Amino acid sequence: MREPAQIAAVAVRLGLAASTETAARLDIDDLVPALDTALYTPDQEGRLPIERYVESRLNEVGDDERLVLQAMVRSRFCVLELTNRHSQAGFMARDLVTGDDLWLMDRALEQTGYRLLRLATRLIQPADFWITTGVAVPLNDTRIWKVLERAYGIRRGDDRKIVVPDLEHLDEIMYTVAIATPE
Repeated sequence: MREPAQIAAVAVRLGLAASTETAARLDIDDLVPALDTALYTPDQEGRLPIERYVESRLNEVGDDERLVLQAMVRSRFCVLELTNRHSQAGFMARDLVTGDDLWLMDRALEQTGYRLLRLATRLIQPADFWITTGVAVPLNDTRIWKVLERAYGIRRGDDRKIVVPDLEHLDEIMYTVAIATPE
């Protein structure tokens, strides 16, 4: 896992705090975007901190927890559009970057989500469905799309997909823009 100083530095980079000292005093709930980014940013050796954590815990956990931890290593950050409710539970969603259709399980979204809601979030796939993790950035505000296009070159492409020039840093881009664009 990342050290508190590294998480504080990410918090400053995302705009959550003006300094690492200020970030160190924030409540853990206010640091969720920084924690998510820190866990999934490769270190100097090219390894994700979440990979190191999972490797250290695999022999200590049961089958269900092992399944979730392994899914966390394979996570992906997505820009989604909810397309319709799934017949069993949750929503069907389209990944607007890849065009993939995903079965999304999320209790909060099941209560508050609606067709054509767009959001950016990290997903894991522990079974034949996907689960949201971390924080979800709502993307239905046109101001956010204008900033994404002007500052980062993220734009709508063909077939209802979007073009993302810097896919490797998509999480950091989305969190930064959401933090800088108040509701």
